[in-house]
Amino acid sequence: MSLVLRNWNDLDRSLATFFPGFFPEGRYRVVRPAAAPRLTSREEEGGYVVEADLPGLPAEDVNISLDGNVLTIAVDEVGEEAEGRGRWTRGFRRSFTLPADVDVDGIDAKLEHGVLVLSLPKVAAPEPRRIEVKH
Repeated sequence: MSLVLRNWNDLDRSLATFFPGFFPEGRYRVVRPAAAPRLTSREEEGGYVVEADLPGLPAEDVNISLDGNVLTIAVDEVGEEAEGRGRWTRGFRRSFTLPADVDVDGIDAKLEHGVLVLSLPKVAAPEPRRIEVKH
């Protein structure tokens, strides 16, 4: 399925449906919607791992933020159309509520071979201790 952008009115849409290719090249810009990347997550002994497939994206285009216990992965990609006809943007945003046992200061992100890997270490469980009763 394609998204057609610019000043389409109902008549233009109807004509384009019945007479494909009738309008001059370049009058309307057809843009294919970007699909959200595949995301996987798993729990390991020392923490959690989240992986996102981001082929062809440089690390500079990937924004990761943490607001309280909500981790957000966002990509806003900007490009130029062929022959200088204009600019386009596309992107996605995905947020996760982190489990209480994640050490937010130890979160690490790497982008290698088109795969973003987030390592979310667990906070060390506190050792049980004896509390003295005073009299």
